[in-house]
Amino acid sequence: MAPPSTLHPPTSNFQMLATLQIRLFGGLRVTFDGKPITGFYSNKAPALLAYLAITRRAPTRDSLAALLWGEMSDADAKTNLRQCLTNLRKLLEPHLLITRDTVEFNFDAPYALDIELFEQKLRAQDLSAAVELYTGDFLDGVFVRDAPEFEEWMLAQRARLRDLALQTMSALVTQHAARGDNARGIEYATRLIALDPWREETHRDLMLMLARTGQRSVALQQYEVCKRELREQMDVEPSAETTALYERIRAAGDATRHNLPAQPTSFIGRTKELANIETRLLQRDCRLLTLLGTGGVGKTRLALEAAERALKIGAFLYGVFFVPLAGVNSPDRLVAAMADTCGFTFTGKQDPKTQLANFLREKETLFVLDNFEHLLDAATWLAQLQSDAPHVKLLITSRERLNVRAEWLIAIEGLDYPDFRSDTTAPIEIQNRKWAAVELFVERARQVRGDLETSDALWTSVARVCQLVEGLPLGIELAAAWTQTHTCDDIAHAIARGYAFLATTARDVPERQRSLRAVFDYSWRLLSEHERAVMARLSVFRGGFTREAAEWVAGASLTTLTALVDQSLVRSSAGRYGLHQVVREYAAEKLGASVDAEAAVRDRHGEYLATFLAQLAAPIQGANQKDALNQVGGEMDNVNAAWQWMIARRRADWVESSFVSLGYFYEIKSRFQEGLAAFQQAAAAFAGASEPAQQKLYAKLLIPQMSFLIRLDRYAEARAVGYTCLTILRDTDAQTEFARAVNNLGHITYRLGNLGEAKQFMQESVALTRAGGNLRMLSVALNNLGAVTLARGEYAEARQVFEECLTIKRQLGDQRSIANTLDNLGIIAREQKDFALAREFHQESLAIYQSLDDQRGAQTALNNLGALAFREGHCAEARQFLRQSLSMGSADSHRGIIAGFTLLRLGAVACALGDYAEARQHLRDALDTAVAINAVPLALLVCAEFGALWHAEGNSAGAVEIIALVAAHASSEQEARDRAQSLLGAIAPRLKSTAFTAAQARGRARQLEEVSAEILRG
Repeated sequence: MAPPSTLHPPTSNFQMLATLQIRLFGGLRVTFDGKPITGFYSNKAPALLAYLAITRRAPTRDSLAALLWGEMSDADAKTNLRQCLTNLRKLLEPHLLITRDTVEFNFDAPYALDIELFEQKLRAQDLSAAVELYTGDFLDGVFVRDAPEFEEWMLAQRARLRDLALQTMSALVTQHAARGDNARGIEYATRLIALDPWREETHRDLMLMLARTGQRSVALQQYEVCKRELREQMDVEPSAETTALYERIRAAGDATRHNLPAQPTSFIGRTKELANIETRLLQRDCRLLTLLGTGGVGKTRLALEAAERALKIGAFLYGVFFVPLAGVNSPDRLVAAMADTCGFTFTGKQDPKTQLANFLREKETLFVLDNFEHLLDAATWLAQLQSDAPHVKLLITSRERLNVRAEWLIAIEGLDYPDFRSDTTAPIEIQNRKWAAVELFVERARQVRGDLETSDALWTSVARVCQLVEGLPLGIELAAAWTQTHTCDDIAHAIARGYAFLATTARDVPERQRSLRAVFDYSWRLLSEHERAVMARLSVFRGGFTREAAEWVAGASLTTLTALVDQSLVRSSAGRYGLHQVVREYAAEKLGASVDAEAAVRDRHGEYLATFLAQLAAPIQGANQKDALNQVGGEMDNVNAAWQWMIARRRADWVESSFVSLGYFYEIKSRFQEGLAAFQQAAAAFAGASEPAQQKLYAKLLIPQMSFLIRLDRYAEARAVGYTCLTILRDTDAQTEFARAVNNLGHITYRLGNLGEAKQFMQESVALTRAGGNLRMLSVALNNLGAVTLARGEYAEARQVFEECLTIKRQLGDQRSIANTLDNLGIIAREQKDFALAREFHQESLAIYQSLDDQRGAQTALNNLGALAFREGHCAEARQFLRQSLSMGSADSHRGIIAGFTLLRLGAVACALGDYAEARQHLRDALDTAVAINAVPLALLVCAEFGALWHAEGNSAGAVEIIALVAAHASSEQEARDRAQSLLGAIAPRLKSTAFTAAQARGRARQLEEVSAEILRG
């Protein structure tokens, strides 16, 4: 018997409807006025009553006798029926109509039947009330002996009613989940599973709703319940869809993430729009929703309110993120902005769009993309993102539709306002109707004028203002700000004059924009000359600005900024200022009226950002690295705009002041492609310069390009850039830059497998930097020399180099570089089998990387922890570290050096655990990566592990052949040589000496490229 409903007790109306109550759900109970009827002849008497009430027929006595006493003789059956009817007539008069031939239920007598009410509620679509009546299976627990015909009828009714109840509960679960009413949905889903425990889709619904209400651990436990029920009842495993949901919930974490800014004012109106947005966002097939409207219509505020409500109901497990796009000027910057808001850092050389899509693939997320109209070229990518990341939804505000097939549209108009066209709207109607536009004006006006008194004249003037701007919220707020010094009537008349002018002279401007422009024009006229000049200059900022920046660039004192904030032209929040995008555009038009004035302000903006970045050049490489990174990140919209201006003006001094901090920011944040593009553009501006200073700057700008190309595993391009750089710098006094270029060339040569030549480059770089006395560059050169020396197996020398390097780095306070050297010292300790020390080094390194949010560094440290655990024989721990490394930044989709080494080690772990199919796949992927980026040492190490796999599978001769190739190859690092010798020693006893020797000879004669191609083809 199913448990009683946990939703509500059975409806009291049931008991009030009639004297006789018959309950057949969950058992069989017959009462008069709530008191149980007793004294039935046998349990067949109430069973007969139930049959008559349900069938609504008048069966013959013979058929009833056969129904309930079919196992007896006809005479005995009729005798029992007669005695039963006598008993029922005495107990239930007048509810039965009994004649000589037939028996039927008297539906004219007062009664209530739960099944009848249940079916009535279903027909009326009152599903909740219907489910409340279903307290268990039909006639649950009732057993009528020697009545097979009745039992067959009862079981058929039970199945029919149970199916109806299950369908109804399922519909209620779907309805409440779609409305975001997860609490009620959980109740219905819980009850449904109690009735039908192997209903897998309901387990999924319940898991999702539990997760949305913050009960993540309970949701994950529900998956285990589902798995157990399916195994016990049906001997099957959960479907891929259910398992994917489990992984999605687990990946979401305990706390829903968001970056929604707190709103300083209340939200007014838009009830219908909010309901429409919420409904659309909860629909499964609506995944790109555009709020379409003119500037100033309140799209941003509405989108933020809708996002806040979605957050409150837990509609998106992974998070809700607001991405302001006013300062984003390209599709690539859009990708970076979205990644920044959700805490994702790019790694490796894979296209950032692909990286972000892979990161979001299983994450249920809402992005609010604000002011998208200037990025319409990126609309196609957004559509692709939704294909690649099916649980991501986009709420977009734009003045122009995206025009992609996935787009759903909601047109946003102004707030509702009184219409004066008929001149019939009275002040009392304006006040009582509660027009949203009027409410907004009055509330904002009272913020600047607390003594605002209402009167008929005021209501009329306010309504007139709202009508003139057609309910546009920005226009209303700007107009309301002037009530501090002007009457509402004056404001209305001024806007009316401006509107009429624009209506006759600017016919190509959209109607609502005319009204908004009239508000801007009026606000502009009321500013002082100084305030106008400041507003125009502030338009050069992107993404906000500080008070200091405003003073430097725009000559804005704190007093002026405060006045502009009071007039709703400048926004202020947490010590930072900004302009609404539409206000900024209007002010930019004013600034652009004078080309010389605009150029002068942009010069001050560029100078300010160059000075800002120059001041952070030392901190971003020292002990205050994290704070410096945050400062640069917070100004990236301004930095990008200023960088473009510096390049356009060919201001070598500003570019040189800026590029150290900018290059370091791109490096640590793993924004390699973005950094490469920025420095390529800057270098192009100074290419071919005749002045020696600009030639030197051109070469300096090539060095970060080399670094980014190396990070992207584009070694051939990086080497070409490096030799160009050396040619220019060789005869200059730029010794540090020359040493850096030599060092980068050594890094490239190392990656390509020529360890001897690489060491020579590194030693030259160290010698140059020692002579020049630049400690920071010396630490870099020493670190890379140590890495090559380590790869050659010269451990004592490598340790000595790294220890000197670490001493310098600690002196400089460069946390990221300290972490890098600690990681290298950990590798030496591992190779010398000091596993405890190795773990200490790697863990300290990982902690530093994580504190800096350096994803690439953390990925490397996790890789090394995995390699260490494997070397210690802890395969499960190794796999955990390596999978975590691979998952960071969706690294499994990259073809980068870190991902290659991680795949290699995962293959070795899988082989050791006997999972040869998984091992082969990981090793193939690792080799494919190595071949793609021409990483010869990595390819050789992968070949050694293929030898281990083949030997484990029984192909010992083939294993010896490929391992011998690794052992003899000039580009093999010491780790690969050691691995090869260890494997050869293990295999030798398994083969005849002649076969072993022959296989070695074949291997030494083969080419790596040929072997790699054969493996990848197979």
